[in-house]
Amino acid sequence: GGVGALLAVRIPAWSGASKVKAFVEYGNEKLEFDFVYWEADSSLPPLVSVSASDGTASGIMGGGYPVSISISGFPITYDVDDISIKFGSKPAQVLLLEQSNSQKTIVYALVPSGDPGNVQLTVSSISNTVVA
Repeated sequence: GGVGALLAVRIPAWSGASKVKAFVEYGNEKLEFDFVYWEADSSLPPLVSVSASDGTASGIMGGGYPVSISISGFPITYDVDDISIKFGSKPAQVLLLEQSNSQKTIVYALVPSGDPGNVQLTVSSISNTVVA
């Protein structure tokens, strides 16, 4: 099996879509790949972070562990019943609404079981949706 990783990259101001050759060096190793950039849907508030208790955004396929989801610019929400979270098509149990103000919303959810690999995370409130 392979090893998966998430690479966060800060890029200069850029518009449209583009494909460039890129590489990452670590020690004596060099990984070359095609980097495809596309503009995010600016009508949706950005997802800032998703992390489990170990600080990563990955976990076991059986689910059952909590994750913290941080979103900037999400509508101010006062009740966990006003929030819906899905991992792919599977709903997650919203455990706690820690913070919700004009700068940031932090919510905890119980991850449902699922198949291995990347999954689309959707966070919805009565008035808005974030997809990551």
